[in-house]
Amino acid sequence: MREIFKKNKRVKISILVALLVFISALIFWFLYPSATPRSASTNNPALPDLTGQPKILVDYLQKMNEEALKAPFSDQAVGNLAMVYQSNFFYDEAKVCYDRAVELNPREWRWIYYSALIDEELGDTKATIEKLERVLEINPEVSQAWFRLGNSYLKMNSYQDAERSFNRVLSIKEYSPVSKSTVEVPNTGAFPLKAYASLNLARAAFLQDRTDEARKLLEGLIRENPSLGPAYRLLGNVYQKMGDKNKGAEFELRAGDFESYIPPADLLYDEIVLHSRNTAFLIKYLDLAAKSETYAWTLTLMNHLSEIDPNDGEVLTKRIKLALDMQRLATVDSLLPSFHRICGSDEKKLIDLAKYFVYRGHYEPAVMLLKSAITINQKALEAHILFIEILTEFRQYEMGINYCKELLSTEPKNADLRIKLAGMFIEKGEIEEARKQIITARQLSPNNEMNLVMLARISKKEGSVKNALDYYQKAVRANSRNVDAQLEFGEYLVNLRRWDDAYALYQISLKASPNNIDLVERYAWILAVCPADDLGNGKKALELANRLALRRKYTKDQEMRCGITLAAAYARAKQFEKALEVANKYLGYARTMKQSTFLHTLQAMTLLFRDHRPYGL
Repeated sequence: MREIFKKNKRVKISILVALLVFISALIFWFLYPSATPRSASTNNPALPDLTGQPKILVDYLQKMNEEALKAPFSDQAVGNLAMVYQSNFFYDEAKVCYDRAVELNPREWRWIYYSALIDEELGDTKATIEKLERVLEINPEVSQAWFRLGNSYLKMNSYQDAERSFNRVLSIKEYSPVSKSTVEVPNTGAFPLKAYASLNLARAAFLQDRTDEARKLLEGLIRENPSLGPAYRLLGNVYQKMGDKNKGAEFELRAGDFESYIPPADLLYDEIVLHSRNTAFLIKYLDLAAKSETYAWTLTLMNHLSEIDPNDGEVLTKRIKLALDMQRLATVDSLLPSFHRICGSDEKKLIDLAKYFVYRGHYEPAVMLLKSAITINQKALEAHILFIEILTEFRQYEMGINYCKELLSTEPKNADLRIKLAGMFIEKGEIEEARKQIITARQLSPNNEMNLVMLARISKKEGSVKNALDYYQKAVRANSRNVDAQLEFGEYLVNLRRWDDAYALYQISLKASPNNIDLVERYAWILAVCPADDLGNGKKALELANRLALRRKYTKDQEMRCGITLAAAYARAKQFEKALEVANKYLGYARTMKQSTFLHTLQAMTLLFRDHRPYGL
């Protein structure tokens, strides 16, 4: 009996253990589906052919592939591998990995979202819509998904669905993936996502002939985001459709003041960008970041690019230019030695960067770069001519003349050199020598309008106003796109107080170059300071000056001139308190910059504005 009892006891225990194991397996099977895929292989897609790919990309792909193999049931590991594939244009492999990641964790909507972005990139709108709707079923708070869904519906002419999506963007908080994001410095974008949603709502209304609704949306959008170029362009189209041709043309013109289109920031997509090891792809996004003036994100991308290839000359050049734009001169100084080390044997890159330094008003580094370029190639005429322009800027005419003569001994048929030489002779008062150079230059390049500008300068020196005006007129007719010639002619007319002619010149010039910041500023200046009541126009001057206030300035002089013109325009419009406020602001800048010309003008302005008197010439 005792043996039978023991035997039964052992059987019961065995059955109980088996039962517990079975129940545990069932619980694990049903409660943790992500840990045990029920179909498909857990193998990653085979690595693609990486022949010819950069070593850093090959190493990174292999590393992420190994991590995914070590964690075959981790949707995060497989999803990360998919992101690497996607950001380096291996779309087929990326899609396979995203599908597997979704199978491992169906509630993780990010993998569906990223897969939708591939379909969007490849133009499969139907698949994009299907996946974005799945994303929003799981998490209806992803504003970027609503925005992209609206865009996809817009492409399909499904206007009601598009409007529903864009309105949803407006009604919810912009999604920020803080818990998932590895982006240390987020991309804030040029404009809020809601601004883009409003823009596309207006576009949907316009496409359905609801023009008045579109107009109201766009006018409100521009008030809130006054530098959103596409809103101006669309509003111009709306007014054209409404039959107001003048307003339509005006807003289309204003659109040219700004970037045509900068896509909205997407912090989710930025995760993919930082997985990329493709330099061309990253430089594209770097350029977009710089255009949107999101400098912190731009620096993040630059640092990422530098880690990928610290010896990439294009990236280093962009870093230096960005630091110049941001006035971070210490950063520029720290980067220049690396630039000389990496690009010091590339004549074109040296000259290109030197041009940018000159454009931004920093001449000493430009001279060093040009000397390096000339050392490489003694016949680098572009470098020589730029160096001559620097000498002219600093009124080193004697040195410049000798420099030109030496160059002409080996390049006697170079018309540009002779024109530069003629310009320096004119400044020194050596008119006959200048005339000789111009005669030869006209024989070598008869259609070069700068010959006519030089003849105008000679006539000015000789006191022949009639001849000077005639030559300037011929020069601007010869090339309506030469803004420098137009500005020089305009300044001469203002100095002569020939207001009618100056007014007419700038109107003609702006037809050819309607968005040139310097032409717009000089035209606004004339309207603001001209003593003739029939030409002066405070309202128009203020309108133009406020346009300029929204524009990005590229030099300190440009910034100062636009500010002074704004102050003068306020005064001409009899808004003296505002005029004084602006004048005092720029007076502080002028003192800091030690710019005597601007300083004297602004001091005179403040005295006049306090007495409620406009500034005039």
